[in-house]
Amino acid sequence: MHSVCMRLMIKQSSALRAAAKLSSSVLMGAQPKSWQLCHKSKSNVFSFTQRMCSSSSATQPQIEESEDEDPAAAAAENENVGTSKVIYYTPAEIYENPSLLTLITNGDPEAEKTLRILCLELDVFRQSGRDVPDSLSVESWKDLLQMSSVHKRTKFYRFLFIKSCIKAKEKEKRKRKSEEYLAYLEQKKENADADSGHLKYGLMNNGILLRIYESTITEYNNYRLIRCMEMQEQKLFIDCGFEQNMSQLEISSFSKQLMIAFRDNRAHDQPFDLHLCNARPEDRTLQDMQKSMPTLFNKTFPLNITEKNYTDVVPKKNIVYLTPHCREVMDEFDHDANYIIGGIVDRSNQEPLSLAKAKKEGLRMAKLPLDQYLNWGQSGSKSLTINQVVCILLDLRMTGDWEYALRHVPRRKLRTDEEFLRSTSKFSKHRNPFASWDERGGNRFKR
Repeated sequence: MHSVCMRLMIKQSSALRAAAKLSSSVLMGAQPKSWQLCHKSKSNVFSFTQRMCSSSSATQPQIEESEDEDPAAAAAENENVGTSKVIYYTPAEIYENPSLLTLITNGDPEAEKTLRILCLELDVFRQSGRDVPDSLSVESWKDLLQMSSVHKRTKFYRFLFIKSCIKAKEKEKRKRKSEEYLAYLEQKKENADADSGHLKYGLMNNGILLRIYESTITEYNNYRLIRCMEMQEQKLFIDCGFEQNMSQLEISSFSKQLMIAFRDNRAHDQPFDLHLCNARPEDRTLQDMQKSMPTLFNKTFPLNITEKNYTDVVPKKNIVYLTPHCREVMDEFDHDANYIIGGIVDRSNQEPLSLAKAKKEGLRMAKLPLDQYLNWGQSGSKSLTINQVVCILLDLRMTGDWEYALRHVPRRKLRTDEEFLRSTSKFSKHRNPFASWDERGGNRFKR
């Protein structure tokens, strides 16, 4: 038994090396000497991994399975209709189905070869114990074709793996809650049958107060936003014209930040008239948002989405572009200006794109006075998310107090007690160790 396991491990490691060699040679532009030999060896390795898949138990639950007779037609119909239901396909289904290969690669023969190798790579990675998903959607397969390095694909695999695990846990949680609620209703029905006839106050019984549902609160907040738009309140623009400079992971993060920013703005006492400029309906950002907000493109939805530039909506003299790369510091909030936030998540691309765009268009620029009011930690990044900047502007507009507005900066980015003591111990040997935190000057805000 031990010898059989050793032989399987040796075959698996050789398969992993072969897949890495094939993927690197094809994806970097170097064609193999004989594609027939590579294709033959690739088929042998894939059949080996397929046998391993059938013999071993699955380490990750399947999220959604397609039961259609023609999966390519179902995927194409789902993509054209734009529904929220997403169909996932395993590497074996992609590898053995020519219609799916044509759908993902648009009939490109070189892309089909690359896609087959990626199917092999994903299957071998899963057998080697890496964090990879069991199946991917059509959009994820297309994104995978655009990644030329193994490092990027490995990060993308892990991102999809974590996302699928979260979805599986949420599905199990919803199922458990549904079962608990049905058991609760059944128990309540049994208790109602044995009731003595007296009045009962509480939920789903007699009550003297009107219940306010969450949908009612949402409609009220939407009404406040619509009234803000009709009364020509101060506008806040988010520039969505940087999608080509972001990866799929960064686009997904950017769409989540936009949804959180819309929620915080809607719930605030003095909301902005929020505009998403340079945003097209076919962009991946809006498509990701529509999955969580199905009524995003309805006319009654209280959010301005336009393909126009912000200079076509308001005069250029009233525009202030907020970018962390400029030298001008924003001292106070201008109630007559229209502020613009650069919609970009720059985890991999650190170029000052917003600064270059503002200079090219001849706009006024400003940055938040973070260094003047905050004590940054040694490992704290000074980059803020879109929703954090929106919350800072909302509180600053209402109160005019920078210390109150900057409470939205995460505390993990600021200096801790240990870092402050470590930095001050070098310069003061006679500091009172029993002094309070504020007396030592360690407040998170600078005075």
